[in-house]
Amino acid sequence: MKTSGDSSEIPFTAPASIALGSLGPTAYLLVISSDTVKLNRDNQLPIPFFQIAPRLFHQYRLEQYGVNHYFLFIDGELVDDGVPEGPYPADFPSVVFRAKSELVTSMTEWDYIRWGDIPTPGSGDFDSEGDIDTRDFFYFDECLNNGGPDSNVGPGCVWADIDQDGDVDFKDFADFQLIFNTTE
Repeated sequence: MKTSGDSSEIPFTAPASIALGSLGPTAYLLVISSDTVKLNRDNQLPIPFFQIAPRLFHQYRLEQYGVNHYFLFIDGELVDDGVPEGPYPADFPSVVFRAKSELVTSMTEWDYIRWGDIPTPGSGDFDSEGDIDTRDFFYFDECLNNGGPDSNVGPGCVWADIDQDGDVDFKDFADFQLIFNTTE
């Protein structure tokens, strides 16, 4: 994701934000400007700010392991971690992505969004449920149709790059057929 929005917009939860919440004690809010990221984990905890290179695509990844630990990565680098206030997700979990300027016009672009278990690269298992079935094929087909030899696999299809050569092509399709489980 990248945005041209000014950091003066951060108090208004703009220019971009990702909110993870549920009916439970834990919620996370990332507010992102062109050069600054704010993390609100709870109104009772200190709010850290992180500087990022302006106007470039950045990758944000939040991992939570029950009530034991959470990790926030920006561009693959661990920038914050700690003990969460409680479990996430709890009842009625949600993820809200927002791109809105309050006072200063901005442009925000999302390249790839995923919520849930991240699939293992090259596994063919889109939904990380331990089998390769028709649900996985539905998304594999999308990656194949948008791929081809020597095309960039992109972050949303690394799980479909079964031979892990950087693209999703008919070689990967042949390998997918070999691991496909016909029982559902």
